[in-house]
Amino acid sequence: MAPAKRMAPSGYANPGQPAYVAPGGGGGYVGGGYGQMAPREPKADPHQPTRNLHVSAFGPGATREQVQATFAQYVEVREVIMKEGYCFVNTVSVEGATAAMENLQGSVLNGGYISINYAKDREQSGGVRSPPLRTACESCTLRG
Repeated sequence: MAPAKRMAPSGYANPGQPAYVAPGGGGGYVGGGYGQMAPREPKADPHQPTRNLHVSAFGPGATREQVQATFAQYVEVREVIMKEGYCFVNTVSVEGATAAMENLQGSVLNGGYISINYAKDREQSGGVRSPPLRTACESCTLRG
């Protein structure tokens, strides 16, 4: 049985309405409520070839060097960005990334069967960039 909705008591503007309606209507985070959330950038199509690969499900404790050595058999690796439980392998060519994906999908790396998908190119998504450092504010000589 669903819990009863809390209703505003009589004497309030709309006594038959729910006690709280978030700005934007609705409740929770789906479709509004608690203000509007910023729209997310769409993820890369995992079937659209790019130079960058999202690699997951490798064994615990896998190192950047192990990942780089594994992928270097098939493609020139530009950079490996390690995260907890997954990594990004940035390569120099789409063709090489595709060859590495086809040959390494499901192979064993540090005790885990790796899963590989295409990821957005940093140039395509803008990447994660820090704002430029300010040397002085416009209205004074303070550093900041």
